[in-house]
This record gives sequence, structure tokens and C-alpha cells, in this order.
Amino acid sequence: MLDEAQGQGIPDNMEGIQYLFNGILRSGLDNYKLAANVILALKSRFFEDPAQLDQPVKPGLRFDLSDSCDDARKAMQQVIIQDVSQSAMPWLQQLWAIKDTISNVPDILQGTIGPQQKGDTAYEWSQRLDFGSKYIGLGIRNYDEMMIEPEVMDLYVYNMRDPNFQGGKGDYIVHANGFASFQDKLIKTQKLKEMLGLMLASEALGVWVKVRPHIEQIYRNLDLDPEEFLKTEEEYQQEQKAQAEQQAQMMQAQ
Repeated sequence: MLDEAQGQGIPDNMEGIQYLFNGILRSGLDNYKLAANVILALKSRFFEDPAQLDQPVKPGLRFDLSDSCDDARKAMQQVIIQDVSQSAMPWLQQLWAIKDTISNVPDILQGTIGPQQKGDTAYEWSQRLDFGSKYIGLGIRNYDEMMIEPEVMDLYVYNMRDPNFQGGKGDYIVHANGFASFQDKLIKTQKLKEMLGLMLASEALGVWVKVRPHIEQIYRNLDLDPEEFLKTEEEYQQEQKAQAEQQAQMMQAQ
């Protein structure tokens, strides 16, 4: 709530939007079900056998009318329910459009791209990803400080007071590294890629940069082994030698 001191998370921020979205969607589906199904208004006294009215309506179904009914429309008429479910679509689209603002987590963090976002520049995508990552990082830091550290500290104090506990005891400080790890693996990786791109884009700076250490660190931050993706020095030298020999053969052939 707005008058509460503590912060809100993504589910709390999205509660109102989700409530409206579900309500509008269910209303549209309820109306569509009524409009799509056959609803009949019947007068049983005009039927020769009223038991026929208990049969489900299906193609080829036959009703026997009594002699007192001179017009079939007096015995049976269809009730038409207008389909107004399309009127819900503008509201659903409006809620979908503002969900990024309400949640502070853009679609790009969920691996989806909307048609209206195809024209965004690389810088805009980078900014949205950066801001979204910072927001998720705040949640991780709050979880570290408000959940993990207090719980582990309570266990630590309990074990220190237990004379029968033979585990490690000492003057320790509980510190959760979830937020720091998140920064290393996501934010620092993004900054490292930006720095590498800046260095390679400049001829004056490119001569001073070591490309392989940058790439290896990026793979490590992604929890991947660089040796599985990068060529070794021997493989690189062999490819260079093979290319040189191929070029020499082509020059001799000319």
C-alpha cells in the first residue's frame, strides 16, 4: 500500500493489473460462451411429446408439434445473445502496454519482444536491460539482507549457545553474497562487453587491449568454461599456417 513503509515487490506491483486483466478476460469469455451456444425459448404445451425437450440440440433433431400449434415459431424461438467480447480487447491491450511500467521489469528480461518494439535501437535495449537488471538486483539484495542473513544469524547464535554443538564456533559475521554475485555475473558482464566494444572500435585504443582475457572473463561470468568455446593457441597457429599455405598456393596458381 502507498501508506506503508516497506517496499513492494513485482507481484505486489502487478496485483491490481492482474486483477483487472483477469476480470476483463473472464467477462469477454463469458459473453462469448453465451453468444456461441444455442439458447432456445420453448412452450412445452405446443409439443406433441414434451419429453423430446430433454434431448440435446444437435443437427437433424426433430420435434413433433401438436395440432394446436399453427406456427412453429410459437413453440420455439432462438434467443440471440449479442457478441460484445471484442469490446474487451482495447482494455486488455491497454493493460498489456502499461505492465512494463507497473512491474519495472521489461519484456526483454523475459525473453520476449513485442511487434511495437522492433524499431528500438540497440542503445534503448541496453538501457532497458540495465534498468531492469538494477531493479531485480534490488530484490536480490533485499532478500539477502532481510531473509538470508537474519535466518543464518539466528542459527549461528543458537549453535554458539549450545554447549553440545561441536561444529565450527568463533567470532563470525554473516554476509550473504547473492547480490554481489548477481552484480558480477550480470552488471559487470554488460559493462565488460561495452568496454571491449569501445576499445575495439578505436584504432588508438585497440592496440593496447588484450581481447582474449576479456572474452574469457565474460564466459566465466556466465558460468561457462572458456576452454570449451575458445580456440587454443596451438589451434589458432595451425589455422593461421593453413590459411597462409592456401594463399601461397593460390598465388602460385595465378
